[in-house]
Amino acid sequence: MKKHGRFVAGVFGASVLLALGTGAFLTANDSGVKEANAAGEDLVVSITDDDFPLYGELTSFNITKQGVNFAGKVKTASKPTATQKYGYMMFDKSGGNIYNTSAPEGYYLSSIETSLRSGGSKKGVFYVDFGNEALVSGISGTQYKATGEAQTEKTSNSDESNQFGRVSVTNAANVQFTEIVFTFSALSVDYNHISITGTPTRTDYYVGESFSTDGLTVTAYETVEETDAGLDVTDEVEWLIEPEVFESTDTTSLDVIASWNNLDTLETIPGITVSEPATVESLEVVNVKGTYDASESFDASAVTVYANMSDGKRNDVTSSAELSAYNPTLDDFASGTYQMTATYGGVSKTFDLNLTATIKGYRDSRTSGILIGTVTGIESLYTDTDQYINIWINDGTAGIMAYRITKSAVEGELAVGKKIAIEGGQTVYNGLYEVNSLTRAFIVGDGEEIAPVAIGEFNSNSLKGLDSSIVKAEGLTYVSGNVTGVNSEGETTASNITVRYNGSNVTLRAPTDGSAVALSDAGLDAWFDKIEDLPFNFVGHLGWFNAPQLAPLSLDDFDCPDFNAVEAFVDGYMHMDEYQGVDDADGACLTTYPLAKEAFEKLSEVQQDFFLTSTYFADAAARYNAWAVANGEALDSSLGVLNSISDSTTWIALGALLGVGAIAGAAIIVANRRRKAE
Repeated sequence: MKKHGRFVAGVFGASVLLALGTGAFLTANDSGVKEANAAGEDLVVSITDDDFPLYGELTSFNITKQGVNFAGKVKTASKPTATQKYGYMMFDKSGGNIYNTSAPEGYYLSSIETSLRSGGSKKGVFYVDFGNEALVSGISGTQYKATGEAQTEKTSNSDESNQFGRVSVTNAANVQFTEIVFTFSALSVDYNHISITGTPTRTDYYVGESFSTDGLTVTAYETVEETDAGLDVTDEVEWLIEPEVFESTDTTSLDVIASWNNLDTLETIPGITVSEPATVESLEVVNVKGTYDASESFDASAVTVYANMSDGKRNDVTSSAELSAYNPTLDDFASGTYQMTATYGGVSKTFDLNLTATIKGYRDSRTSGILIGTVTGIESLYTDTDQYINIWINDGTAGIMAYRITKSAVEGELAVGKKIAIEGGQTVYNGLYEVNSLTRAFIVGDGEEIAPVAIGEFNSNSLKGLDSSIVKAEGLTYVSGNVTGVNSEGETTASNITVRYNGSNVTLRAPTDGSAVALSDAGLDAWFDKIEDLPFNFVGHLGWFNAPQLAPLSLDDFDCPDFNAVEAFVDGYMHMDEYQGVDDADGACLTTYPLAKEAFEKLSEVQQDFFLTSTYFADAAARYNAWAVANGEALDSSLGVLNSISDSTTWIALGALLGVGAIAGAAIIVANRRRKAE
């Protein structure tokens, strides 16, 4: 590439000069600041109550935010409380002030905007200065009167040499502020010249095509020697190219002019090959970004398009190809077709995109949008109607609850395990993430199985981000409480249950009154009565109301392996629906007991003890003890049974004629454990 340096007028005539553009300056010194200035961005820094987490007067302070150092004196006007960490930012009449003692390199302070707190009795006069630090104790500057009502005042400064400004209150009543905003604009810097560097991406062309500047970089420099870092202005330049269209196969080079802010340069690009026209036989598309979240727009820079030509060449035609727009909708999820189209030379090629709408991405980066997941729970919002429901969904990355949805708003058959697409806005209610403004929702098909997340410590830090997710906790024990309660108006409402987990008390509460009543009707309270002190497991949703809590929606969320084992033993071996009030002529007890004994001994010690001492299985335990005695055996006395009786026939007849209840009441001692009184 031959360098011509500064462009000389007359190369292409007067029409070229008219197209070179106007303007003269950009700002800043380091490359980071230059990029911000090239985009026309100011640096805005605000100071609020949060910057002063103290109660009382700060006689001297320094705050550094975004590279800006502030100093001064201020006081906070109210003691922090549990809900209010910071006091009011307040200047007092003795001369409180905030002033910036430095600005980032390449910037100057261009405006100060003050916002006063609404209401209250704090009124007075405050001042805004652009000057020097010697004025801090004076009463100069722009004067504003605080009325005690919500108001905003702003003053501006165009003096680029000024690096100081202040807000102060002097000889006036106290003034409370909500925010003070300092805006810094960039200092002017005169650029000396621009330079073109790089290698063109494409050098092979056909007659009738135009040159592509891809691969070329334009940099603006402040010094002739290019000793400064330089500013990349490639995206800001105007290009003039001769020839505009390749007309002959004899062309081997071309001139390229870049123009930016009244600066221009010309380069000759050698190594150009121009061939007779060929036709496009097919396209190849390379897409390095195949996965998109529904919040993202299509990234054309991730796509490269190649054209396979009739003359055997494979050309990179990315800069000339047309790419179809990418705007995902809920219907994309229903159809399952996520494709883009590239078109060049009359030929089109579609390529696949992996369009996702992760709940985690939705929670982390969006206030609204599309998300998709498996329905993990459905609950009625009220006990007296099922018109409004909450839908809990999960996609394996996170969970979220769609709050207060009308059943009819969901298109398709809604059920747990179905895959649902939702569009709407989100909010966070006391720590629980919710879709709170539904635009549209419909069932896509069958969902994926969601694996529960095993939890250890039950605290806000370790469980952050898991609200609305399916979690698994093993080895919980019941402490107290019921799933429903009654409020002051006599209405049935959700109530707290306290359980013990890993040494800490944990709240278990149905998310809504409707869910609480449903759980009560399903027998949750009775289930806790049955299992007594046995440990149980929970696989269900993690709720959040200022802190994490277990949020059951169904009795299926609970499981007690020890109870299940004992119940299976009783159902399989104790025959509680047989042998009541009839003679045991066939010796059924004598033949059944050995099988029951063998199964009983396979139970764990905890399970054996629960069977013999629980209230729920008292009748079955009495029968088992009677069978043991009838067979001339005596169980361990610690389990509360009688000594052995040699006349087994007597006991069998007694058990058959009187029934289990009579034996339990007359001869069998059962040490029942009871649930703690609430």
